[in-house]
Amino acid sequence: MPLYAEGGEPYDPGDVWPAGLWISPEGIAFPAVEHMAEIARDPERYGLRPEEVRGASRPVLMAAVARLVKRGWIRFRAFSDRWAFEVDDVRERLPLIEEILVLHQALPMEKVRIDQAKPRRDWEGTVEDLLDRTLFRKHEIAGKRKSEGSIRRGSWRVT
Repeated sequence: MPLYAEGGEPYDPGDVWPAGLWISPEGIAFPAVEHMAEIARDPERYGLRPEEVRGASRPVLMAAVARLVKRGWIRFRAFSDRWAFEVDDVRERLPLIEEILVLHQALPMEKVRIDQAKPRRDWEGTVEDLLDRTLFRKHEIAGKRKSEGSIRRGSWRVT
């Protein structure tokens, strides 16, 4: 599924750097400097009722973020030291994740983190690990959860 901007034109990452995006289940990218503020500003865009989020506390907004991710929205953030994604299912969203990294010209050795909502699982490694699937193969081969630890080139961590 290609990635589009809100008006239907192809997504241009120059419009959002260095902040982030909300990506709809349909692949439409919405710039988000602060993801929770965007939900509160325009809840209907995200399928929420205004009374659910307007004036809500941070924990309520964090719960709304979790609900959106479980409904198929992708939360993308570009930090100075890593790329971060929150997704419902990595296998379904991997093409969009890869497209975002390519469009943003991510370098192979830059760090990437993916948080998956269902089942709950997190991966950390490099862009190269993600693109060549090393990030996932090591987990599937190991078949067990690893404890917290340092991240080395070509390594991964599941939390």
